[in-house]
Amino acid sequence: MPEMGTNTIPFVRPVRVWSRKLKSRRASWLELFFDLIFVAALSQAGVPLGEDYTIHGLIRYSLMFLLIWWAWFGHTMYSTRFDADDVLHRVLTLIQIFAAAAMAANAKQGLAGPGFGWLWRRIRGSENRPRDSVLARETRH
Repeated sequence: MPEMGTNTIPFVRPVRVWSRKLKSRRASWLELFFDLIFVAALSQAGVPLGEDYTIHGLIRYSLMFLLIWWAWFGHTMYSTRFDADDVLHRVLTLIQIFAAAAMAANAKQGLAGPGFGWLWRRIRGSENRPRDSVLARETRH
């Protein structure tokens, strides 16, 4: 009788396309947990919609939904199409689960949170310079 845990999983193996001729495919526990985290992220993204049921709130929810759904959809389509059950694939899936959990934790803020404002100012390049000093310099010249 074989002992539990004697099956070794390769670190990396070539990706194979799933074929209908192969055995039927069932979802793994990791894939089910992956789906559960994304359900939680969508649930948290919908919380602000209960308080702000306006066009602005619907647009904000739609954007958050699209970002979360796209991340879930890409991974699910890849996992359904290809057989890549190796250590590297599992580690990358766990990283995606962590990212989805971070999205779920921050989804209540939507795109209006302080983190997004800081990021937007950083992208524009106006994080370290106050607007008044820029206007004052322009009027002197």
